[in-house]
Amino acid sequence: MDSRWRDATLAALLEEVQRLGYLVGAAWLTGKGQPNPVPEPAPVPRPWELNQQQTTETEEGRGGDVE
Repeated sequence: MDSRWRDATLAALLEEVQRLGYLVGAAWLTGKGQPNPVPEPAPVPRPWELNQQQTTETEEGRGGDVE
C-alpha cells in the first residue's frame, strides 16, 4: 500500500474519532443549555492537500517585494 493511502486512511480515522468524541460529549457530558466541552472536530489535511499548501506557501514567499 502506498504511504499516501495509508496517511489518508489515518486522517479519515482521526476525523471519525473526533466526531465520536464530539457526539459523546454532546450526549453525555452536557446538560440542557450547556455548551459541549469537547471541541468541534477539525478536518485533518490529506497528503495531497499538504503538498498544495507547501507549494502555495513557497509561491507566496517568492511574490513579496525584494529590497
